[in-house]
Amino acid sequence: MSQTNKLTVDNVAFLEEGLRYVDAWTPTTINSGGCGVFAYIFHKELEKLNIEHKILALYFDEDDTDPESNLKEYMQNHSEKNLKKSGAAHVCIQIGDLFFDSTGIINNDVLRMRDTVEISAEVLDAMNKEGKWNPTFDKDCTQFIQDKMDEIFSKIGAFKHGMFKLPGKHDVKYTQHTMVYRRKSMNPFAALLS
Repeated sequence: MSQTNKLTVDNVAFLEEGLRYVDAWTPTTINSGGCGVFAYIFHKELEKLNIEHKILALYFDEDDTDPESNLKEYMQNHSEKNLKKSGAAHVCIQIGDLFFDSTGIINNDVLRMRDTVEISAEVLDAMNKEGKWNPTFDKDCTQFIQDKMDEIFSKIGAFKHGMFKLPGKHDVKYTQHTMVYRRKSMNPFAALLS
């Protein structure tokens, strides 16, 4: 059995800056339906480095009396269901005591307000392929996210604070798909300004 690696302080700083870099440059809104895609790609990168981690589904559904059972049911019968119906609101990665999504480190206080359940990479992959995620996320950007993750993880050993340049206000052009769905979710006045 191979030994798993633990995160160092430098690795945490690398992930905090690197993941935000990927998120900021991606031409769609990752956390509007793409959290599971991002978590799966992130999981694969951590797996290559043999870093111990968990994939967590988080809930924030006041009407759901038993979200953990609902997700477990989904996990057993995922062919006809999707993540939204089972009440999961977000997917993230846990490494030790820290939680990450595309924005970097997630505030632990937010997690304490939610029910969580660990899911396998196989289940997450099935959810990504079959789930009806928020349509604002443009799935065509998956390869872009993968390429950016490959870029940052190629620099993990040479990380220096500030090496990942965030885009300026007009540096990122959202995809047409993303713009259509962003307009649909805006009020009419805001849509005119976008």
